[in-house]
Amino acid sequence: DACNALRCALAMGERLRVLNNTWQPLGLPTAAMRVGISTGTVVTGSLGSAQRLDYTTIGDTVNVAARLESYSKSEHDGLCRILISQETYDLTHSSFPAEFVGMVLLKGRRQSVGAYRVKLPRLDQTSA
Repeated sequence: DACNALRCALAMGERLRVLNNTWQPLGLPTAAMRVGISTGTVVTGSLGSAQRLDYTTIGDTVNVAARLESYSKSEHDGLCRILISQETYDLTHSSFPAEFVGMVLLKGRRQSVGAYRVKLPRLDQTSA
């Protein structure tokens, strides 16, 4: 699952690169994206009451992923920034190179988490 999540994020970044290369010559604004991925236990299902039922996923893992995505928005990191948690790194580091960002204190948490930036050399290049 962790490797599939990273493959998906990389494919999204690649598609955004293609779109930006299409938009730029037309004078349209280009876009960048951020992704946060955390691996762990979650609860998924229909939550709520008969008046308001919502299919959702909850849990600390979801919160960590969301906070990694929004971590340090002020940093310009190129076309696609993917931050992953320590747990995700442990499962994917042999297939996806990443650099340690540090032990970061994410909003709403009392304990720091290990954060890694997945290396994406090909995404920031324009195609010929």
